Amino acid sequence: MDALRHHLEWSRSPRLVLTDPRSGCVPDWLADLLVAAGDDGLAGLTAVYRQAERRAHQRENRVLRIRALLAEASVEFERTGVTPAEPLYYVAMQHRLARSATAAHYWIAVLLSRADIAPLYQARLWRELAALHEVDGSYETGLACIKESLAICARHPADGALQAAASQSHLQRSTLLRLSGRYAEARLAIASAQDASGSSPAPFVRGLLALRTAGLDLVIGHLDDAERRYAEAAELFDGVSANNRRYAILRQVTCLRGQGDWDAAATLATRLLDDVADDPYRTGQVLLELAEVEIERRNETGLTLVLDQAAPLLSEGDGVESLRWRTLLARSAVVFHKSDAATVQRARTALGEVLQIASRQGRGDVTRLLMALHTLAELSAVHELPFTSLHATRAAVLAAEIQRIAMTNTEDRWQMKRTREAVYSLAALLHTQHGRHADTAAVLELGKADLIELALGDPVLSLLTENLAPSPPLETQNELAEAVALLTDLTDSLSDITLSARTMPPLPGTAFPPAGFDQSLTIGLIDDERGWTAIRALGSPTATWSSSTVTAPANVSTLLTRLVRSPAPNLRGVSNDTWRQLGRFLIPNELGDSHSGSLLVSPDPRLWGIPWSALPLGERYLVDRGPLTLTPSLLSHSALQQRRPVPPLGSGPVNTHLDDSLCGSELERDALQRWSESTRPRPGLLYITGHASSPESAIGAERLDFDTLSRAHLPEIVILNGCWTGASRPVYGRDPFSLAVGALIGGAKHAIAGSGHIGSEASAHIGSGLLRHLAKGLEVASALRQAQITVRDDHPEAGPLDWGGLVAVG
Repeated sequence: MDALRHHLEWSRSPRLVLTDPRSGCVPDWLADLLVAAGDDGLAGLTAVYRQAERRAHQRENRVLRIRALLAEASVEFERTGVTPAEPLYYVAMQHRLARSATAAHYWIAVLLSRADIAPLYQARLWRELAALHEVDGSYETGLACIKESLAICARHPADGALQAAASQSHLQRSTLLRLSGRYAEARLAIASAQDASGSSPAPFVRGLLALRTAGLDLVIGHLDDAERRYAEAAELFDGVSANNRRYAILRQVTCLRGQGDWDAAATLATRLLDDVADDPYRTGQVLLELAEVEIERRNETGLTLVLDQAAPLLSEGDGVESLRWRTLLARSAVVFHKSDAATVQRARTALGEVLQIASRQGRGDVTRLLMALHTLAELSAVHELPFTSLHATRAAVLAAEIQRIAMTNTEDRWQMKRTREAVYSLAALLHTQHGRHADTAAVLELGKADLIELALGDPVLSLLTENLAPSPPLETQNELAEAVALLTDLTDSLSDITLSARTMPPLPGTAFPPAGFDQSLTIGLIDDERGWTAIRALGSPTATWSSSTVTAPANVSTLLTRLVRSPAPNLRGVSNDTWRQLGRFLIPNELGDSHSGSLLVSPDPRLWGIPWSALPLGERYLVDRGPLTLTPSLLSHSALQQRRPVPPLGSGPVNTHLDDSLCGSELERDALQRWSESTRPRPGLLYITGHASSPESAIGAERLDFDTLSRAHLPEIVILNGCWTGASRPVYGRDPFSLAVGALIGGAKHAIAGSGHIGSEASAHIGSGLLRHLAKGLEVASALRQAQITVRDDHPEAGPLDWGGLVAVG
């Protein structure tokens, strides 16, 4: 402890210790302590310095706080000969918060080398060392430090103080995991912190729990939850921790920005900027938020001013904020279409630095890599560097999938896909533009319904709120690392020639048209500032994929916006012209030009509320070209086909749940009676009619819902003749769960269900005709098609939702 002995003479003089070196004077709020020091010797000095430290803490005067702590430690060591762990621990912490990493490391190393440090401070010091490694981006080293801290805590399970320390160590672990993009593990670490904190944690610990949970919610995309928890944390930190309170307010700015309330975000950030004027680190963070706001506002002048203001603080570092600054610099070149060579090269160089730093051994910052790769893909696409743009967008998709498939919580996984929508959309667009049509289909199918795919193989999974998912295969992580390494070298120039198709990283999935259909169509939607765009990929078992994009006209854009903003939009009253244009928007021309045949459609999750059979196709409708089946994803259809062999025809069971209050129910009852009395071989059947008010709501007098259907042992064919029974919530990223999908998970091979507000009398006619055609031996989709065509032709007054509102799902 030579450093403390060196400070001893200085520590004996309260006037020297309490003099602020910036002013050369003892502040008025410490002057009385000079008198209080008196002649009580070293013990009296200890008391004086403890009071001075508390006052400095209250006034957020870090310089004087460190001086008081050092003086106290020096005096105590001289007086007792025992290592003064507590004051020196806080000295290290204050140096870390002041971004004086060298001094912080020094004091932690000194303390950890001492044999008389109590377990509580050993655990805290290892956590403090982990926090230092968080700042320099050495996340794996930080996690190793946390392991040491938690091991110490585990050896003292009955010690309340050590268990409180364990709670904070778990929270530090969650932060390191979040920053490295391992969100599922971070969620578990927060749960461990909650357990360790006990039943009545202190306000500071409660604030930390709220803060770290909010941070995870924010990066995953649960903005409302994050904003609520940040507000809670700010309130808990009020009067307890000014630094953490400011950080909680700063992240409320992030939430407001993400929710599109840019004016409120800018107002709060500007006010906060004054509060953190003496803290360069927090100032840089606030400026980054203001820069993000200016990008959203498309305010080039404002963005330039903010980035320039932040440059002295952030342009040279390796921390998360410095990587964000570089990425924002590059994004500005994309957003504002800057084309001069110097600006483009500066942007590429900045992104290369992000890729190099974020991919360092022991860091593995997947989130920063993903953002930089996506921005590089955009920049390269604008400046016609096709191989670079494709390489970068494929690597970005790899990064996005590594994060998404590692999520074990259903809502987190869905929200993660939603948050990364721009990454998947750009990849689909670029592959289409460059003629890589099979890759377009693969990107469109990624994560479209993977929970449904699992549930079709194991129905129990569909009933769980959390589904354990395997960690990303090491092979995928290695492929991402290789792709990043190649791109990092390339960003030093504007060249595109060092890349070729042979060097492209693989996509984490493929798409194959199922053999049971003449053609398969997978569709994705993009909603951005330019309006709605559809990406259509069409394939068949005997031909390669083809893909195309089309921009929606204004009236179709308005209709699509209605579809996604309401959980149960009513499409009645849509004009014939809009209806025809919607058909042209969703259906590739090749389908209209080709011969008739069966078609499997894997829609974007926002398109399940459309009566697909009734979409215009030239002078005809989609139903006229052949049997039509909708599926949550191409893989879910394959899982359904592989689940069990088709049972032989025989005397299958017939179960009915009819709502006699609905118009036309007598038609269905008569048809079902004939079905039951038939001596012809027939599959098992469940037929349900009734009202459903929105996707996934219950149907019929028995209020049959998704859980009931998915838990049942259902016959081969399930007909759910009611509104919304085949529709799902129109939300991107979410598996399209519906009552029809519940029936498939419950054992059905085929489901017939309503895609929206369907007419009860017309659908009763179709249900009756459907049963007649099934009794004749027609396949389910073919039987539905014949019934729909008959009702449409016999009742020209019927609208699309009347005759085309039922869809086959399988």
